[in-house]
Amino acid sequence: MKEQNRPYSHNDIFLNHAKRMPKTGIQATLEKLAKDGLLVEKMYGKTAIYVVNQDQFETVDEESYKQLTVENDQLREIVKQKRKEAKELEIELRKYTTKITSAQLKLNMKEKKESIVTLKNQIEKLKEAGASTNVEELENAVKCNTKLAKLWKSRKRIGDDMMSAVSEGLQKPMKVFIELADLNLDPADAIIPKY
Repeated sequence: MKEQNRPYSHNDIFLNHAKRMPKTGIQATLEKLAKDGLLVEKMYGKTAIYVVNQDQFETVDEESYKQLTVENDQLREIVKQKRKEAKELEIELRKYTTKITSAQLKLNMKEKKESIVTLKNQIEKLKEAGASTNVEELENAVKCNTKLAKLWKSRKRIGDDMMSAVSEGLQKPMKVFIELADLNLDPADAIIPKY
C-alpha cells in the first residue's frame, strides 16, 4: 500500500491477493494498522477505506515540487511527440504492406497467361468439333425448361397438399404416412428445375 500510495478497501486487498487470505483476517489487520497510525481509515457509508498515513512520507518543498512539475510536463510533451511519430510510422508502414510486390504481380501474370492459354485451347477444340449452338434453339430450350419447371412445381405442391390431407385424416405424422404408403420422394439433394 505504501508503494502504490492509493486508497484501498479490505475487499480490494482481498481480490488483489487472489482470495488467498480470509476477508476477516485482512479486515482485522487493516484495523490494527489504522490504530497503530500506519494507515488512515475513512468511512464512506458502510465501507471503510484505508490509505497510508501521509506523515510517513517526507514533505516536498515548493522548489522541488515546481521542478518535478516542469519535468513531468516535459516528459508528457516527449510522450506526446513519440506517439505522434509512432502514428506517422504506422501509416507509412500500412502504405508499404498494402502494396502488391513485384513477385506477386509476376505470379498473377503467370496464372492469367496460363488461364488464357487454357481458354484458347478450349475454343479451338470447340471450333474443330464444329459444335455451334443456334440462338433460337437455346431460347426454345430455356422456354421449355421454364414451362416444365412451373409444371413440376405446381404438381409437387398438389402432391404435398394431398399427402398432408391424407396424413391428417389418418392422424399420423407425415413421415409415418410416407413409410406406410411406400412413397418415393425427391431426394434432398435433387436438382430442382429453375424458371
